[in-house]
Amino acid sequence: MPESPSNSRQMPSAKAITAIVLVVLGVIFALSNLNEGTVSFLGMDFTMPVWIWVIVVLAVGVVAGSLYPWGRRKRR
Repeated sequence: MPESPSNSRQMPSAKAITAIVLVVLGVIFALSNLNEGTVSFLGMDFTMPVWIWVIVVLAVGVVAGSLYPWGRRKRR
């Protein structure tokens, strides 16, 4: 007898739960820092709300992590 759709639900993996928790904490951190912040880079000064800097650094980290997956196993 086939299982009904309600019985075939799977629990999210540990990676998925960790990712969700980290995203929630990142959003809370970003929204807790609404004041202005200045970053100097290559002789230029950029002033924006700190939450935007947090999101930018998070996005750069995600891109870098996906480009250089050193900790992952190689596929056969």
